[in-house]
Amino acid sequence: MSKVGALKALKLLCVAHDVELPQDRINVYCSALSDLPDAELLASAERLIRISKWFPKPAEIREEATINMIGGAIPTATAAWGEVVNQIKSIGASGIPSWSHEVIKQVVWDLGGFSNLCRSTRPDADRTRFISTYNLAALE
Repeated sequence: MSKVGALKALKLLCVAHDVELPQDRINVYCSALSDLPDAELLASAERLIRISKWFPKPAEIREEATINMIGGAIPTATAAWGEVVNQIKSIGASGIPSWSHEVIKQVVWDLGGFSNLCRSTRPDADRTRFISTYNLAALE
């Protein structure tokens, strides 16, 4: 867990994608990634080089690192959000949702509960908050 690991992963991604980042953007990436283990960051950067057409956002790098650290045992953040959306559409606020993993249940609870997400008028903001919270919860 270091800024050095984040810089190495970022350099690898920049070279592969033929991208030059300004210093302020490098600082943002380092800040967003420096809490992850160096080995996972490098492995994630190497995988993203093989599967991503475009330079990844910090959240995408974190998501890839999370999947690697937990062996893919839980859904990705975007897949988990898809489960939430499907439950909202299929059972609504009065139903009792069923989740494929306990982390999804915990994150939904952390964000105010399922019925609050069902009643929300800001699904884009909910998605952003869910994915951010989920990625942190998946590391615990």
